[in-house]
Amino acid sequence: MRHSGVVPPSVPPRAPDAAPASGVGRADAWFAHPGRSVAWERRLGPLDPLERGRLAALREPMAARAYAVLHVLARDVLGQVVGAKPGQLVFDRTCARCGDEHGSPRLVGHPGVHVSLSRTPDLVAVAVSTDAPVGVDVERVAATRFAGFDGVAMHPSERSRDLDDAARAVSWVRKEAALKALGAGFVVDPAALRTPQPGRAVLVLPDRPPVTVVDLPLGDGGHVGALALAAAYGTVEVTAHEAPGD
Repeated sequence: MRHSGVVPPSVPPRAPDAAPASGVGRADAWFAHPGRSVAWERRLGPLDPLERGRLAALREPMAARAYAVLHVLARDVLGQVVGAKPGQLVFDRTCARCGDEHGSPRLVGHPGVHVSLSRTPDLVAVAVSTDAPVGVDVERVAATRFAGFDGVAMHPSERSRDLDDAARAVSWVRKEAALKALGAGFVVDPAALRTPQPGRAVLVLPDRPPVTVVDLPLGDGGHVGALALAAAYGTVEVTAHEAPGD
């Protein structure tokens, strides 16, 4: 994929560093654009009943298309990683907090394969790592343009800074990626966290492992993305892939 992402001119105060950080953490990230993926809706056979139910519940066509593309892509990718057919994969989505099936997906039978998913109407992402739990988040820059964004997404110390829309969106995806990697996406208020800075191992939550976050250079100008590994790495290397046929 093209790598021409723009680093925001200013970023919020960072989360505290975690020490020591060493070694290289690796992850792969696959991207697809639902509007270009004309064949995906004809490949829904491998989806499980929960995925099918959630897809059927999405009444907005663009949201439904993005969901379908994301989950077909995830099964294709993970099937290749573990050497199984997409329809043979079983996911555990149990939420650690409430026991419902809305938690981050875990691939049953393959505890060393970590996966994270993210979607917007225009872009979806699947991240996989065998080094550490992984979190990925992508978002449209325009999604930050509502009156209450700072209250739900920004730490109080960050709200007084003069940040443009891109920088505010970057803050959001870094926090979301970090929380997903820690398995705390449904537990912690993002506004309670300072923004993790890329390439640094940081303690986002005092009772969880450190995370190392990197920005994903998406190249289209309208989206930003971040990936996090739940470990203290000196470097995180992400190999980016465009989905086949995208």
